[in-house]
Amino acid sequence: MPLKIAEEARNIDAIEINGHIKQGVVPNFDSPISIHSSSKVVAVPFNTLEGPYNQIEKTKGNKQRKSWSKVWVDFDKFEEDGKQVAKCKHCPKVLTGSSKSGTTHLNNHSKVCPGKKKQNQETQLILPADTNERSSTFDQERSHLDLVKMVIKHQYPLDLAGQEAFKNFVKGLQPMYEFQSIEKLLSDFYKEKKREVRQGFDKLACKFNLRVTLWKNGLGKTAYCCLIAHFIDDDWKLKMKILAFKTLKHIYDTKALSEIIQRSVSEWNLDEKIYSITMDDPSLNEEMFQQIKARLAFFSSLVH
Repeated sequence: MPLKIAEEARNIDAIEINGHIKQGVVPNFDSPISIHSSSKVVAVPFNTLEGPYNQIEKTKGNKQRKSWSKVWVDFDKFEEDGKQVAKCKHCPKVLTGSSKSGTTHLNNHSKVCPGKKKQNQETQLILPADTNERSSTFDQERSHLDLVKMVIKHQYPLDLAGQEAFKNFVKGLQPMYEFQSIEKLLSDFYKEKKREVRQGFDKLACKFNLRVTLWKNGLGKTAYCCLIAHFIDDDWKLKMKILAFKTLKHIYDTKALSEIIQRSVSEWNLDEKIYSITMDDPSLNEEMFQQIKARLAFFSSLVH
């Protein structure tokens, strides 16, 4: 009988001795062995349903028990005040970790855990490698600027970002994007458009004529000043751009008017490109012209 056992046990991968299973060890039966009544040989071949690559243990009475659940990837199990507890790895939530309670409640929490949802969203923000060397994570400021450029380029209505349907569309694509106030959008629209026009001015080789237009409202209590640049572009087309629109305390305030002209020309980087200044208000006399001219440090041509 021992010889028969030894012959049949050459491919045995686990042995139960005194109630303990030793798995993954192949005994070397070079000679007949004695098998005590308290021991039994259990054949568990590798790479089978009951092999060591499956987390199933063979116990007495042919009972099988799954030794591990994937839900424990998201929980730490430990003992606290004499009780088994499971603490979520993504949030402060602590649940019972007793084997009698099962893992259904852990799976339910894992599905709705806010900490895990946030981590999953951040993981989804990783962009492909071919992103033109842009940052691989979400950038609120860059996305806001992209929205501004889109509205300017396609001439969309300025209240586009306030429309509910558009907000839902963007949130579906990027939940982390925060919409700005209409005041900030308008301010950024102006800044971006101004930057584009200024870059266009820098590339032009032509000189500019600056026209200054003055007028008062109906009651005559407020005066307005509008600065308009006239120029011929590289395609020999006559163009004009409004550089500034300001208010004056009174229409004959030459000091304030000179400051507006000087500041606007500097902001648009036209200090060396102004060829002439035209003022179309006949009420300004020659003395006022000279006062304005004297205050314009950049101007070296004639004032008409």
